[in-house]
Amino acid sequence: MKAQLKEIPHTPGIYKFFSKNSIIYIGKAKNLKKRVSSYFGDSLKDPKTLKIKLLTDKIETFSTSTEAEALLLEQSLIKENLPRFNILLRDDKTYPYIHFSMSHKFPGISMKRSKHAVSKNFFGPFISMHAVKATIKDIQKIYQVRNCSDSTFSNRSRPCIEHQMNRCSAPCVTKVQALEYALDIELAQSYLSSSGKQTKRLLADQMEKLAHKEDFEQANIIKQRIASLELLQQEQSVNSKISSADFFACTSSHGKTGACILSIRDGKIRGTKTYFFKDDLLGEIDLLLESLIFNYYQNKFSLPEKIIFTMNSNHPELIQEGIILKFQKSVQVSNRLPSGSKSVAKLAILNANQVIENKIKQSEKYDHAMSSLSSQLGLTVSEINIEGIDVSHHSSSHAVAS
Repeated sequence: MKAQLKEIPHTPGIYKFFSKNSIIYIGKAKNLKKRVSSYFGDSLKDPKTLKIKLLTDKIETFSTSTEAEALLLEQSLIKENLPRFNILLRDDKTYPYIHFSMSHKFPGISMKRSKHAVSKNFFGPFISMHAVKATIKDIQKIYQVRNCSDSTFSNRSRPCIEHQMNRCSAPCVTKVQALEYALDIELAQSYLSSSGKQTKRLLADQMEKLAHKEDFEQANIIKQRIASLELLQQEQSVNSKISSADFFACTSSHGKTGACILSIRDGKIRGTKTYFFKDDLLGEIDLLLESLIFNYYQNKFSLPEKIIFTMNSNHPELIQEGIILKFQKSVQVSNRLPSGSKSVAKLAILNANQVIENKIKQSEKYDHAMSSLSSQLGLTVSEINIEGIDVSHHSSSHAVAS
């Protein structure tokens, strides 16, 4: 092992620890030589690091230009190899996306479930089906895009109730021209990939152009859409100071860890996603946050303007640099809560705590409490008997133990 350690360079990069030709741990480092050597020094190790040290029989390293590049490579290799000692987000669930059927002359909007975005026509992932349905409803109110299936569309002979409720422009019976409808689809997609302010600005520009051409009828339709968008923002806003942010909360209790991602878009809560881990991982908070972020975000459309940690990360700037490198989009990553966001942060922490309470049994809580008590008292026995002694007395003195 000493011979292998001598060959490790003083560069940023990733390292892989092997045991009997199987990868047991993958990590990243700003200085590979220092980081890898720290595992095999004589200093006291935590139980996990000690196991890695004892089991490792081979080391491989790969140098990168920057630590941010190492971070992205680390996350990619962890997903691919699933080493036993890494923090693994084993999430085989599919997530709801908003999908536009762009192959159709008059594209429709619908919800589809997938592990990741299959094409640029998928927008998301959203955290709940409710969030997708609510967003589709919002889009229909503003842009009147159809949400029927292609078979229903081809068999319509008259407008449906969606048209009567001003939620669809009825392209099925040519109530709208293909070019005009295509523009509505483009604006609807812009609504999903940009902020409400940007969408409002695009609509205002369109209205001005129509008015300049003296097409006042169409300009009035756009004016009504702007009014609908403003009303929607007023109705659904929970915090006007936070337009686009994801709050990451991680808590530990009873030797377990809970994590919650709470998403806010255009001042309204889109939804929450929670994770449960069977170990206390707060001692590895940076590794945990990196795993959560680079597993959760699949494309730049799903990124918020801000990522906020309710606990202290030691290297938020590294995560920020990694996001820019992977998605070519700048996102503010911070440990500091923005003004007026304390109640939202508390909600994220509440959900992180709740996932622990929901997952563990009462017996596990007692087992962890007894284990902690043994550790505090320096006891090594596996079973502890606690005896209570009832002490009575005849008066203010002369105490008698029974």
